[in-house]
Amino acid sequence: MRYHARNRPLVGWEFEEVRVGDVRFTNTLLARVTIAKVVDERRLVELFRVIPVVNDDPNWRCRSWIQQALAAIAHDQSCVSSCELDWARIEAFARQYVAEKTAAGRYAEHEDMLKPKPTYDLLEEKETIA
Repeated sequence: MRYHARNRPLVGWEFEEVRVGDVRFTNTLLARVTIAKVVDERRLVELFRVIPVVNDDPNWRCRSWIQQALAAIAHDQSCVSSCELDWARIEAFARQYVAEKTAAGRYAEHEDMLKPKPTYDLLEEKETIA
């Protein structure tokens, strides 16, 4: 599943949960970063569903929703075990990781987007899929 805040023209920001059969066909996904071990998926999804989306603040973005979700997970303390929930660290790492993959030519060809997505485990500090 993919849970996120999405900005739709003429509608505005809304929470979206979408079943994803195979992440290789998610064109906008460039990489995955493991940030937590989920121990209670039902509780995690409940938290996601109550994170508000904000349509009356021009500075609010999908990253704002993620930051709020991470804070809710940290406050809840029951849906994940080992975790890295510092949004500043996660975002900086993810941007750097994708930049390095881009510079190395990982996304140069259309066919590259159909390969398994580069994946880094931030908890164990190692790449699991190049």
